[in-house]
Amino acid sequence: MNTETHDGAWTRIGGEGGHGGPVVLAVDFDGSGRSEATFRDLAKILPSGLEVWQAVPPPDSHTPGLPAQRYTDWWLGLPGGEGTQVRAVLGYCAGSVFASALADSLESRFNERPPVVLFNPGVPTVDTLDRDFTGIVDGMTVLDEEEREALRNRARRVRADFGTDFGAVSGEYVAMYLDACGIAFERYGIDAEVGGQLTRMFLSYVNYLTAARSVGVRPGWSSASALTAREQAGSGFVDDETVFELSRAELLRSPEVARAAFGLLVAAEGVAG
Repeated sequence: MNTETHDGAWTRIGGEGGHGGPVVLAVDFDGSGRSEATFRDLAKILPSGLEVWQAVPPPDSHTPGLPAQRYTDWWLGLPGGEGTQVRAVLGYCAGSVFASALADSLESRFNERPPVVLFNPGVPTVDTLDRDFTGIVDGMTVLDEEEREALRNRARRVRADFGTDFGAVSGEYVAMYLDACGIAFERYGIDAEVGGQLTRMFLSYVNYLTAARSVGVRPGWSSASALTAREQAGSGFVDDETVFELSRAELLRSPEVARAAFGLLVAAEGVAG
């Protein structure tokens, strides 16, 4: 199954490539460097008839201070165009905020709210950023272990100095990331222009988290369903939460979770019908 994009806003990650049918929209930041399973893993074990499209950040997503509305407006450019039927909206982690906000916009447009299924939902925090930054550092094998440990120690000092101040911590982490990339690019012989393009991914990810934090949780979002790993249980983001004895990293590649997600979609369609 080849992926394809639609007007840049969406990439097909599941389905047989048919056009005109209902679609499932999945919101997550693809390519953050984290080690967890992704919606691409989940799409492989969902029924093949489901057309699953994953959100692609707007082209200016690396620009500091990008407002959350820019993301949802961009993603309203649906696969298949204006008349696309949205079967459901999925969201992972910080994407749960955007998925819920996108469902609000779709409800305003079509006078019907699509079912929303969230995985490990929650508003991103400094812990979110720290966990993913640590994963990125661990994967920078171009650096030796002493250099990676120096980055980890620097991150610990930043956390000690700034605590839960997301803006301050994220700024320091971006600086550390750029320093580490500078070393990597020099060793790989990557020129500054190409290196700058590569570093945009992390800048876009930090902006994505920052924008998600700015949205504010709305009361109606609690009606969504959540499928969560054991260490994510009890976030309070929704009322209907199913907890699995799985690690966060394994949630989206679990056949049990895929069956549960599909069951929620079928049940929602039954209610709608």
